[in-house]
Amino acid sequence: MLEMRSAATANTNYRAIRPFFAWLIGEGVIPRSPMEGTRQPKTPDKPVPVIRDREMTELLNACVGRGFLALRDRVIIRLLADTGVRGEIAGLDVADVDLDYDFIRVTVV
Repeated sequence: MLEMRSAATANTNYRAIRPFFAWLIGEGVIPRSPMEGTRQPKTPDKPVPVIRDREMTELLNACVGRGFLALRDRVIIRLLADTGVRGEIAGLDVADVDLDYDFIRVTVV
């Protein structure tokens, strides 16, 4: 069962699943879509708040130091801000980080 966290997530899931069922019909796998008669979820026009430069500076300043925890926290904050990953960051492992190519493998489950 899909867990809906917001109207935007519900809308994204709807837009992803509907074409999949259309493809299944086209391939003859199913006779009709279970999405028939459903409406696309509405998303609010309210813009998503963006963190201000001052707030980002305060976050990074809270991670001052050269110890493991300070460095780890700074990296997490920068990954969140620069890439848009959220919960996926919890699944990162040392093997997912390639410093030679400046590459991080993020797995969405």
